[in-house]
Amino acid sequence: MSFIRVKNIKGNRYGYLVENTWQGRGSRQHVKAYLGKVLTPDATADNPAPDISNISFEDACLTLAAWTLSNHGFANDNGIHTRDEVSVDVKAKSVKRRAKDAVLELNEGFMCNHTFTQLLNFVGEGSHEEEVGQRLASALLETGISVSHETFVELFKKTYKPLQIQ
Repeated sequence: MSFIRVKNIKGNRYGYLVENTWQGRGSRQHVKAYLGKVLTPDATADNPAPDISNISFEDACLTLAAWTLSNHGFANDNGIHTRDEVSVDVKAKSVKRRAKDAVLELNEGFMCNHTFTQLLNFVGEGSHEEEVGQRLASALLETGISVSHETFVELFKKTYKPLQIQ
């Protein structure tokens, strides 16, 4: 299982995708990828969540990501969200600071190329609604998107496909 680890190096914070593996001496972490400098923009607004009822799962995720960025002071210019030296293109799953990969620490998660990809590639198949719901909640949280119960249920309905047992 992979997760994001933040390392402090000379007063700066950097994000890494790491994976735990078991070896004879116990668990060891292996860095799979460097994700970029970690930036933590303050929330500047608390706008109501957008209506996602009549759009696809992917479009709903992109809309919720744009909404989250808006609540953190990012301006939207034709799908490119900018604040200070940071630009986020949610459709391209790209987070950059001065043309270099970056990681935004938002809410309780990290918005970056990796977490965008994980969320947009989410597959809602499973035999148990609870398990699929927990995986979806985790994907949202890891991306830094925090939604109400009602919005989560609407998003869950768009992706959940129970396995058919024959």
